[in-house]
Amino acid sequence: MITQKKLADLDPKRDLILHADLSDKGIHVGHLSLGIMMKLGTQTDLIYVADTWYYMFEEKEIVEDTYPKGAIRKQ
Repeated sequence: MITQKKLADLDPKRDLILHADLSDKGIHVGHLSLGIMMKLGTQTDLIYVADTWYYMFEEKEIVEDTYPKGAIRKQ
């Protein structure tokens, strides 16, 4: 069992590692980074974020993503 303390000690790409280890068991691990302030009635409304999470869950091919696209620059 992975505890919270052990998770902190894992590789920064732990979502990718967990996804690789668990996907053959039918378990999808994904991470969605949010680069927004949520505001009702705009493109940053919670409903759009929820749609993105749901899409990631349904497709089970996307392990990491950002919302909105391009919001977080990779270093």
